[in-house]
Amino acid sequence: MILTHGSLGGLPEFSEIIPMVILQDKLIFIVKKLSGWYASCFIEKIHSCLKDCHGWFNACQAQDKEYLGLEGNIRVQYMDPDFGNDFFNLNSTTELQDLGTIKVIQQRTNPPSISAIETTSSQSLSIESDDSFSAGSHDTVLLSSPESVSSRKQQLPAAFPLPRFSYDTELQLEKGNSEYHVSLKILTLTSRMKSDILNRLAEEIFKYKAYPEDAHFCTVAEALIKKYPCLKEPGSFNGCYGWKQRLKYKMGNFRTEIAGVSRATLESLEKERLELLRQVVIRNNERVIADKMALTFAYRRQEIINKEPSLNDFKNRWPALFQRREINAEFQRLMAVPLEEKFMAKLDLNSSELMRVIRKKGGATRQRLAGIIQTMDQTEDINLRRESLLKALVIFLGEDPDDLIKEYLDSSADKDLDQLTMAIVVIRKLGQGGQEPPEDISIVIEGVEVLSGLNSVASACALLLGYIYAINLAYPKQLHYTFEALQKIIMQLDHHKMSQKDTESSGQPCTAHGEQMLGE
Repeated sequence: MILTHGSLGGLPEFSEIIPMVILQDKLIFIVKKLSGWYASCFIEKIHSCLKDCHGWFNACQAQDKEYLGLEGNIRVQYMDPDFGNDFFNLNSTTELQDLGTIKVIQQRTNPPSISAIETTSSQSLSIESDDSFSAGSHDTVLLSSPESVSSRKQQLPAAFPLPRFSYDTELQLEKGNSEYHVSLKILTLTSRMKSDILNRLAEEIFKYKAYPEDAHFCTVAEALIKKYPCLKEPGSFNGCYGWKQRLKYKMGNFRTEIAGVSRATLESLEKERLELLRQVVIRNNERVIADKMALTFAYRRQEIINKEPSLNDFKNRWPALFQRREINAEFQRLMAVPLEEKFMAKLDLNSSELMRVIRKKGGATRQRLAGIIQTMDQTEDINLRRESLLKALVIFLGEDPDDLIKEYLDSSADKDLDQLTMAIVVIRKLGQGGQEPPEDISIVIEGVEVLSGLNSVASACALLLGYIYAINLAYPKQLHYTFEALQKIIMQLDHHKMSQKDTESSGQPCTAHGEQMLGE
C-alpha cells in the first residue's frame, strides 16, 4: 500500500507501507520512503503525453520542466536503432517505438551536471545538457543535419507493391492460384516458402517505414491475399488476420537482424571495400572474397543506383565483381536464382521446342537461318549447338546476331572494342574454322572488357545478362527482343509480361492467366 506522508515544496511525498504493527492497542505503520516516486511519475506523464502530440511539447516545456528545475529551452530526441542507436530530434510521436529510449536535452549556456537516468518498462529517459562549449561530446551533438535525416522519403502506399519472391515460391504460388480458381483449394505452405514470403515482405515494408502501424500491416496482408487468393486463411474474418500477425512478429525480428548491419557505417563498409581490393590479388582466396562481397552488397547497390558510376570507375572500385564466380553470386543475391546453372538447363530443356518454332519461319528469315540450322543438324558439340540456337533465336526475333556476337581474327581484335556498347567478343586464329573452339571469348560493355577466358558463347550470354542486372543497365535497343527472350523465356524472370514476338517464340499461346512458358 502507498500513502501520502508529509510534503516537500508544496507537493506531497509518498511512502510504501512495509509491515503494520499493533503495539499497546495502537496501529503503527513502518514505511519505506519512495524517493524516486516523482521521477517515475514524470516518466509516466511523458509516456502519456507522447500519445497526444499536440500537448507534448507544451507539457514538457512548462509544467514538467519547472518541476524538474530545468531552465531555458529543452529539446527532445529519440534513439533510432536503424542508425546505430544515434539520437534524432523528435518531430512526431509516430517515430517512437515501444521499449525505446527518448532524451530530453536542456539548452542553456552554462553546462549543468548530468542527472541520473530513470527507466521504466516502456521508455527510458535521460536528461542532459546541450552545452555549446562541449561540442566534442556525442550526447550534445544536434542531430538535425541532412546526414541525420532518414532516407525514407515515401509513405507506405495504399496499394502496396508486393516484392518478387524466390523462383520456387513464385512457381508454387502460381500453381496454387490456378488450383484455387478451379476448386477454391487453399495452398499448403512449407516453412521455407512461408519464411521467404515474410522475409521479402519485411524488406519491402522497411523501405517505407521501420515501425509500421497496425493499419500498415493490414494493407500489406490484404495486398498479399488479393494477388494470391490461395493464401487466404479459412476461419479468419478477412482471410488475412494470421498474415498480419506474422508480419508484426517478423518486422520485430527483422529490425533486430539488421541492427548489426545498420551499425556498420558507410566508413566501415568503405574499409571493407578497401580490404577487398587487397584480398582480390591474393591467389586461392575465393572464400574471403565471397564473404566480403556478400557483406558489402547493400553498399555496392547503393553506389550503383544513386551514383551511376561509369563502368570503368566501377570496375576499378569493385574488381571482384568482374570474376565469373562473383557475378554468379551477385545475380543469386539479386534475384534468388542461379545464373549460369539455370540458363544452361532451361536452354537445353527448351531447345527442341524453340527449334520447332524457328524452323516454321519462312521467307528471307528462313534463308538467313539455313546455315545455322545446318550447323545444328551436323554437330554434336554442345557448346556449338547452344551458340547456334541463340543465333537462330536472335534472327527469328528480327534482330541481327552480329550485334550481339562480334567475331575477330587474332590480329584485328583490338580495332574497335572501344566502340562496343555491349557485345560478346569471339577471337579466332587465322585459318580457324567456325566449328573449332575459339581462342578466347570475352564480354565487353561500354568499351571495357569485363570478363574473358570464357568457354562458350552461351555462358557469355548468361553472364552478360547477369551484368545487366548487377550493374543496372538497359537492354541495347537493337537487341531488346533478344534479351527480353533470355530474361523471360530462358530465365523465366517476369515472364507474364512478354511482348508479342517473345510470346510467339515461346511456342505457346496466350491464356486468360498470362503467357505460358516453355518447360512449365
